[in-house]
Amino acid sequence: MSRGLGELLVAPPRGGMLAARILERAATLAVQLPDPAAAPAPAAALAALRTRIGACLGLDRLPRVASCWSPVRELAGDGYAVEVGTFEAVPGLVVPAHVYRPASPGPHPAVVHAPGHWMENARLEPDLQRTNALLARAGVLVLCYDPIGQGERRRGWHTHGQLAPLLAGFTTLGAMVAESLGGLDVLAARPDVDPARLAVCGASGGGLVSTFAAAVEPRIAAAAICCILNTHVSQLRDAAY
Repeated sequence: MSRGLGELLVAPPRGGMLAARILERAATLAVQLPDPAAAPAPAAALAALRTRIGACLGLDRLPRVASCWSPVRELAGDGYAVEVGTFEAVPGLVVPAHVYRPASPGPHPAVVHAPGHWMENARLEPDLQRTNALLARAGVLVLCYDPIGQGERRRGWHTHGQLAPLLAGFTTLGAMVAESLGGLDVLAARPDVDPARLAVCGASGGGLVSTFAAAVEPRIAAAAICCILNTHVSQLRDAAY
């Protein structure tokens, strides 16, 4: 017996089994977590929470390499210069980036800027370039990179939030956070950067990455997050359905 088009377009029940299981497991783990605000020793609770967040992202399962800056060329700006180059945080995942370097000698405060929302342009988006230039003119050194699935690394709209990496014990968000942390390593190694004044910033998906980077990395002294107050479970739900 032939089936109608409507029947063929309905996803089979097994299509939601993995997503349903992951969300069920996430809900179970969430109710087991103690409230850190009620902990008798807040500093110890914070350290434990950093570890648990890192494990949730799968950072301990991701292979890592020492992040070193590989320069390609340099562009002159008005009151700053732009270094074009790459770095790696996860082996084999080359990250294209720009470093906006103030004209003054430093040492400068420095920020890792993770773009989000601007899928096609990423770090080349005019608004983001203006932001980075303004920071550099104000004496802040900026590393702005193309996250996974954006800019030079864009392969489609569905690179973010995939559930498949969970089968290997890590998350796409974890890989993106690892790259922001790799950017911090690049900045901290520079002689014109003050390693005690490191920050992260980002809007939309870049804000999500920066939020979790600040949650797991004690070196981050400040975080400027815009328009993505979200939870990891919400991201999993969006990816699932």
